[in-house]
Amino acid sequence: MTTASLISTEIVVLLIALVIVLIMRKKGDGSKLRTAELFLVGFLVAGGVMELFGASGHYFSPEKVASSIGWVSNKPFQQEVGNANLVQAILLLGVLKFRGQWILAAIVASTVWILTDNVVHIISWHQTGDSNSGNIGFLFYAGFVTVIINISLYVWYRKLQKTSSESASALPIS
Repeated sequence: MTTASLISTEIVVLLIALVIVLIMRKKGDGSKLRTAELFLVGFLVAGGVMELFGASGHYFSPEKVASSIGWVSNKPFQQEVGNANLVQAILLLGVLKFRGQWILAAIVASTVWILTDNVVHIISWHQTGDSNSGNIGFLFYAGFVTVIINISLYVWYRKLQKTSSESASALPIS
């Protein structure tokens, strides 16, 4: 995939997530807590879809993916990377069904994957000067932004959740 097609795909996936959030919000209670939950879930699901694209690239086009990064293709290793992408996709898409602590687990796993993956790309860049778009390009920077958004949405959601439970507990029992 070219950088332009990756950007286009990510934008389409995020727009689909936004539409899902808006549709679900119309059917829900419309509270700030519900809105925060839907944005968090929508963004995580969008990340899960992107991880599916990553897995499919490593499974079905390993030479093309390796070339875009500036690395030599290694099918067994790329199969393992595809497996890691698939695990991330399952965790991130699983928030649709499981919510609760599953959301935190998905965010922690995604954050560790993205940050450690980016460290490898930085090392490759410094050691070899590899500035190919697949190594130090859109996905590299989008990874950092994704981590910040995931954590920020989670903190916002948990803060509203805490405020909501405090408000509920302060209400008189009838």
